[in-house]
Amino acid sequence: MGEGILCNKNILITGGTSGLGFELVNQFAQKGCTVVATGRSKPVSPGFPGLVKYYRVDFKNLDQVARLGEELNRNEMPFDIIINNAGILSPPFPEFTVNRFECTFQVNFLAHLLLNQMLILKKQDNRPLVIVPVTSPVYKLGRIKAQVFMQSGNYSALRAYADTKLYLIMMSSFFNEKFRDKGITCVNFNPGIFSSGIYRTQERWFRIAYHLASPLLEKPSAVASKVAILLESRGLIPGAIYNRKGNPAFLPSGSVQESAFWSACFEMIDPFISRKE
Repeated sequence: MGEGILCNKNILITGGTSGLGFELVNQFAQKGCTVVATGRSKPVSPGFPGLVKYYRVDFKNLDQVARLGEELNRNEMPFDIIINNAGILSPPFPEFTVNRFECTFQVNFLAHLLLNQMLILKKQDNRPLVIVPVTSPVYKLGRIKAQVFMQSGNYSALRAYADTKLYLIMMSSFFNEKFRDKGITCVNFNPGIFSSGIYRTQERWFRIAYHLASPLLEKPSAVASKVAILLESRGLIPGAIYNRKGNPAFLPSGSVQESAFWSACFEMIDPFISRKE
């Protein structure tokens, strides 16, 4: 333990209390990293005293996310790597957070946009920082929408999930461009389909089918090791979407629609940032 390019790195992992996130915590702690993990509840300790620290937060509440950003800026050393892993598989019927946004949109994307923005704005120098959103193969089904994300009409669970996974990739390109002078590199990780507990929000038939297929799928621990291999590699391409084999893919170039999209998103998170300034 404690050898290689990742040794002594300071890493933030959202959604680090279960599933892939918990395995990522184990993976990086084994490599000698200091790991800060977030989640809705504190898990059983992975057994790395002094290397792993947890913050309790619910991404369904943007006030809690803003407080988390403030605490991390105040209490933690600057991060070398941020892994945006927290997420939900869209519920079968539309649900809304206390902030009145569609739940999948807020948990998977908007909360990460807010937290990343708060951490980047307090970054003091151009020390390298790698941000890695965890996306999904279904990002290819996502659409860019500039309207306010509160409507419940024409809801599709698959579409809601796919949209947020596309937005995370767009966020990488946005940060690479906006903060190019701050030493930031954003890449994306597409884990494919693997064994996970994320299906727990779905209808009973889906949970049964997923449970039956789960033994045939790759385990979260194996997927976590692929993330570590990716981050140990040299020459990461900003904005790339890496799969488990380390092969990159890319989104098509931006459209006029994206400008309106980002304006709408920052109107949503700016009030939470300004409260903490």
